[in-house]
Amino acid sequence: MATIDSEIDVSAVKTRLLEGNASAIEYLQLESFVVPRLMIGLWQLSSPAWGFASKSKMLSQFQKHVDSGFTAYDMADHYGDAEIIFGQFRSSYSGPKSTFCATKYCVFEPITVTEDGMRNAVSQRLANIQSDKIDLLQFHWQDYNNSQYVRALQFLQDDERVAALGLCNFDTKRMEEVISVGVKVTTNQVQFSLIDARPTYAMAEACEKHHIKLLTYGTLCGGFLSEKWIAKDEPDPFSTDMTPSLRKPINKNLKPTPRIVSRNDKHLGFMAPLPNPPPHPLNNRAQARCKRFRRRDTVGARFQLRGGRDRGGAYGRQRAYGG
Repeated sequence: MATIDSEIDVSAVKTRLLEGNASAIEYLQLESFVVPRLMIGLWQLSSPAWGFASKSKMLSQFQKHVDSGFTAYDMADHYGDAEIIFGQFRSSYSGPKSTFCATKYCVFEPITVTEDGMRNAVSQRLANIQSDKIDLLQFHWQDYNNSQYVRALQFLQDDERVAALGLCNFDTKRMEEVISVGVKVTTNQVQFSLIDARPTYAMAEACEKHHIKLLTYGTLCGGFLSEKWIAKDEPDPFSTDMTPSLRKPINKNLKPTPRIVSRNDKHLGFMAPLPNPPPHPLNNRAQARCKRFRRRDTVGARFQLRGGRDRGGAYGRQRAYGG
């Protein structure tokens, strides 16, 4: 594991030049670990919708990432075989670099929280990653109306096999709630992008206050805000080339909710054309996408899904469900 050493100034993020490479990697401190700010996400292993690859090819790619300095991996209990494949890689890796494992324990259905149940969940993660300790365990809870998430986090914190404890998709109110009862929260994993920048409000302020790091996903909207789409037509949402995360920002099944759109209108300024964007094709593309999103009926619908789950309260506003 990446631990604090004299080569890295952990008082602030520092870049270190890679040997034989002109590029640099930024690092940040998570408890006793120093990890790259860019982590390798393994959500793609959760579904064949992302494509297929042999295990040997995946392990080879893991090796290339680690050799290039990208040593931190993010996975979850429901990402297919992600934990198992990572565990096989780490147990067979004999190189000089240390790897960092951030995984998740996600509760999607109602349960009765017990100490044994929480320890069993940790044991399963450890068995999959072939380790006796989890570097960072992130916890997701499906229903805030069931307050057992507080007790669950207390049990997980007391488990000596968990080096650092984080949250996944917790909103600001519940994050501060668990902190108030003594849970040491290291990170909170949330989405963040040019299209949906809600974490910059109450969540960012709370994280700064409590020295919590945000681990963000969906920053480029699954590639939607990347060079791939410069000067390209809007994609067919039913195309086989559409990956799950790319499908999210243009999902036709999202249902707009006027109340939420109106309430958040003052916070949707980032969707308006930027006044003086830097001269870069990515910015031009982002500008065009923002304009198109504002014109669509689905603007604001990211806060309301069919089925009634109000996600508008995430990261600072109230909602009924977690995650």
